[in-house]
Amino acid sequence: MTARNEERIWREFQNWCRGRRLRGLPAHPWTLAAYVRWCETRHRLPTILKRLAVISKVHVRHSLAPPDRHPLVHRTLRMVEAKRQSRGRKSTLFRDRDFLEKASSGKTAAKPKGKQRRVLGSTPKLVRKRLRSKARSE
Repeated sequence: MTARNEERIWREFQNWCRGRRLRGLPAHPWTLAAYVRWCETRHRLPTILKRLAVISKVHVRHSLAPPDRHPLVHRTLRMVEAKRQSRGRKSTLFRDRDFLEKASSGKTAAKPKGKQRRVLGSTPKLVRKRLRSKARSE
């Protein structure tokens, strides 16, 4: 890979980071994993690996630990690779039977009886932050 091409890749990564208000140098492993997921729809896996190698090389040049060695980045790459391999084939995640079988049969889940709890949309009750002192209230 030429130095010119490496500079272009590094510039693209830096621009990607700036657009998302992330730090490119030193890059957090989470940032690199997010970048891999972003590249997943635009590039093939060998190209993504080359891009990671360039980012790692820049980190080493600046005497920083290469973020591509983090387990989070490795898991993300394995996930991207598995996704690429499973395209065109039936997914083998659930081999035995269709896990949506009950939902597609027309049966609906029974509603719970009694008082229903409000979640997410409920607002907490207001609570005083200071306790009233007896001397003050009298």
